[in-house]
Amino acid sequence: MAKQDSKVAMIIVLTVIAIASATVLSLVHSVTQPQIEAVSEERREEAILGVLPGAVDYSEIEKDGLTLYEGLDEDGNVVGTAIERDGSGYGGPVGLMIGLDLDNNKVLSVRILEHEETPGLGARIEEGWFIEQFKEKPFGDEFLIDEDLEGIAGATLSAQAVGAAVSDSIDRIEIALAGGMEEYIAGLIQEVLPGTEEHETVTKDGIELHKGYDAAGDLAGYVIPVQGDGYGGVMELKVGIDPNLEEILGVTVVDHSETAGIGDVIAEADFQEQFIGKSLTDQFVLDEDIDGAAGATVSSEAFVEAVRDAVEKAKGLN
Repeated sequence: MAKQDSKVAMIIVLTVIAIASATVLSLVHSVTQPQIEAVSEERREEAILGVLPGAVDYSEIEKDGLTLYEGLDEDGNVVGTAIERDGSGYGGPVGLMIGLDLDNNKVLSVRILEHEETPGLGARIEEGWFIEQFKEKPFGDEFLIDEDLEGIAGATLSAQAVGAAVSDSIDRIEIALAGGMEEYIAGLIQEVLPGTEEHETVTKDGIELHKGYDAAGDLAGYVIPVQGDGYGGVMELKVGIDPNLEEILGVTVVDHSETAGIGDVIAEADFQEQFIGKSLTDQFVLDEDIDGAAGATVSSEAFVEAVRDAVEKAKGLN
């Protein structure tokens, strides 16, 4: 009996300790969380003003799902626009604040917010000489290492992550300003279904897809959205299939995080055009049916696998 009482007492003590610990942790969290958020907001404000020369204040705006910061001078005039983005570095995400001059289509400044790159190698993306290279760069540049920018010896992936994030930010803002994602998607559908004038998004047999129509209102084909797991993260594709569900009419990338100058070959026309005219009965084997990109096997295979997925979904529409 005494032994049983001892067990009960132990359970009660442990329960009390657990409740007390949880209570203390909750109190600590409630006290420190506002402070953490305040410090984070202060760092963000400092970064925004830091990449927008002449700005003393800023206003936050939403544009087609993007959070943008418009820098204001002492007279309230807009001096530039900042956007916070992540790049895919060697050690993990690379957080950046990017200042842009949307009136003159050029980069104002870039600041590294956080990263997990290797000290002495990838961590050198924070060095002034590297960051200074982005200033005054026009939007037309692709920010490729060793072409548009000087790289960092032994840290190519880290440097490319910054360049790719800057380029991606410009692309996304330009899409937002040009009419938004819906207009952008309409353009992609026309790209993979030649002759398309109108489209509608439908769900057929459990598959969400786009149906394109030509000027006469006839079905031009189907566009199937798919995803692949690339080297840098998820890539999104749209695959155009003819109205008879027999062959591929076009393939294009909606979004990706592949390494600039290597894996981003998947977004180039020469790579994508290999799929045009392929029958839905083809195997799509990398380096047999489709030429992969040197040094970018993971990216290439992810793209091919995504196209295979689209083909299987198209077959299910018969």
